[in-house]
Amino acid sequence: QVTAALVDTISAQQYIADHATLVMAPNTTVAQPYVIALRDDDFRMVSEVEQALDAMRADGTLQAIIDRWL
Repeated sequence: QVTAALVDTISAQQYIADHATLVMAPNTTVAQPYVIALRDDDFRMVSEVEQALDAMRADGTLQAIIDRWL
C-alpha cells in the first residue's frame, strides 16, 4: 500500500477522476502542468514545436485543447 505518489498534474487529475477517495495536495511541485519531450540535439524540431505552440497560444487553440481535454 502506498501513502502518497509524486506524479504530473494531468496524470493525477485523470487518476483522481476515477478514484473518488483520493485527493491532490493543494500545492504543485512545479508550475507547468504538461511537457513535450524532444531530443535535445534536434534543434530544428525544438524550434518548430516552439513556433507551433506560440501560434496555438496566440490564436487560442492551445487553451481550447487544454480546456477540453485536460
